[in-house]
Amino acid sequence: RQQLNVAKDDLHFILNFTPEYPAGLEKIDNFHGDIEFKNVSFKYANTEKYILREVNLHIKPNEAVIVHG
Repeated sequence: RQQLNVAKDDLHFILNFTPEYPAGLEKIDNFHGDIEFKNVSFKYANTEKYILREVNLHIKPNEAVIVHG
């Protein structure tokens, strides 16, 4: 039951999330085409461990993707 409540809270957060854009960046409203990431890796500064390693992602027009974790 506790896991169900956590999942419910996570889903509520995702569905009600309003993105914030850092100063100097803005939302792109009229983007056309695919978005593709190839072999993307990410780690936080001053750490050794990657939290993403060699991720590939292809998003087609009108698709929505949520990365949660």
